[in-house]
Amino acid sequence: MTQLQYHQKTYDLLTQNPFDVQAYVKMIENEHETDVQAHVRATDDEKNQMRERHAQWRNRHLQWAKLDLYQRPVQFSDKNIQELNKWEAHHNFKLPASVREWYSLDIAPQIMGTKAIEYMDIPDLYPDERNTCYFLYWEYVDQGGDSLAFRLDAGDDPPVVAWYSNDLPMIEPMFSQFIYCHFFDWYANYQFPYYFSVFYHPILSFGGMAEATQYHMPIQHFRIHFDELTTHYEMRFYDEHYRMYLRPLAITNDSGEITATTDKIAGGNFLADSLEHLKTLPTLVWGDNPPYFHMEQYTHDDVDKWITSMCVQVIKDGFDKYHDWFNVEDIVSTLKLPRNIMANVARRLQAGIEINLVAPHPDNVEYAHSNKYKLI
Repeated sequence: MTQLQYHQKTYDLLTQNPFDVQAYVKMIENEHETDVQAHVRATDDEKNQMRERHAQWRNRHLQWAKLDLYQRPVQFSDKNIQELNKWEAHHNFKLPASVREWYSLDIAPQIMGTKAIEYMDIPDLYPDERNTCYFLYWEYVDQGGDSLAFRLDAGDDPPVVAWYSNDLPMIEPMFSQFIYCHFFDWYANYQFPYYFSVFYHPILSFGGMAEATQYHMPIQHFRIHFDELTTHYEMRFYDEHYRMYLRPLAITNDSGEITATTDKIAGGNFLADSLEHLKTLPTLVWGDNPPYFHMEQYTHDDVDKWITSMCVQVIKDGFDKYHDWFNVEDIVSTLKLPRNIMANVARRLQAGIEINLVAPHPDNVEYAHSNKYKLI
């Protein structure tokens, strides 16, 4: 059996577990149709043009869905190898060994369509005067996407950088590590679909608003309880049921520029393979005092209802006047929550009304922090 020198770990990730390709394709089709229908003022002709553009995108980016990935043996493509040889002859430059191995596989380059705004076919790999070669467009530095390139002058397994302004910030120090992390993240997004995010404002910034420091967990806590995927660009922890993308607590100056990071985790994205496992994760991470009011999610109604119910429970456990009328200020003050999440508290109370856990005062007006509520 052929063993890859640089990309065996990634190949195993892609081929050792079954993946419901048709469900994935259907999900993408539904997302595209939802995008079309969201343009409520578009004419029928304009909507059909959007559908055509989406179909063209799917035709290119879902080519990999025709591959039988599960338990697929390592196979090289004669066509890819010929194209790589032509590229090297045309540019008078030898590609790094790790890059050449990846693009020699018969799943490349189409497998790059799993997670790409755009990806390059082998003849279109684009070198520039800075000794880098563009191969993928995806979000790493900027929302909206970055041109990602591997270095041509940094050995057999070169760094991947972003073409960002006049700089070349490193994404990963090795091409093979970048490829693995890229597909690790793609796999996590679709095999661990239940999630919540915990956002935070760096301490000493935003007008000095205080953070809820009781939620800042030592990085070592995660290293004890979970496996770590060591990377340059982002902190990833995982086990059989969870994937976590964590943000260290940052110290900023008066201009909002980050001047240092600490050994504490203050936020991140927390994914699970089921709703039941997601419900147990806050206790695994934060013990008896999870930051429920700091949590957000935007895809699963069941997750949002659970977060809302836990916020209501926090009020019941810590606020002895919850049977009386109270407002957001009362909750924030009594529970010693940071004032920068007052909007989150108000939103959770509004969501509690929808699932019959919270009663609104009859004199309430829309989205006012002075509104009064009572728990049912």
